[in-house]
Amino acid sequence: MIKKTQDPAGTGHHSSEPTRQNLPPRSPRPNTKLHTVLEAFAQGGSYHRFEAERLLHDHALHSTVSEIQQRYSITIKRRMETVTGHRGAPTRVMRYWLDDTGQETAKRLLGLLIL
Repeated sequence: MIKKTQDPAGTGHHSSEPTRQNLPPRSPRPNTKLHTVLEAFAQGGSYHRFEAERLLHDHALHSTVSEIQQRYSITIKRRMETVTGHRGAPTRVMRYWLDDTGQETAKRLLGLLIL
């Protein structure tokens, strides 16, 4: 969407400047948690909270997933599974990953895919 504003002299000429809402989302800055997690998903990774903690150093994967979905409109797939938790007790966790379309979108956003 283009926002039209009248010139200060009041001559009726309009200028066109893009509004922030309609600019493409900025890719996450390198070396940030958001970049690391999105890149791992883009490369086909699949993680639950304990794997993300150990491998990606993300202590709150569910929040990162939510931010990626909201900020970049990328749908992250998910399913519940049971893993071995503290002292061998079964623990239910959510596993997250990107489908092929999501991987392509993420790669394009991160500059890993050239059209």
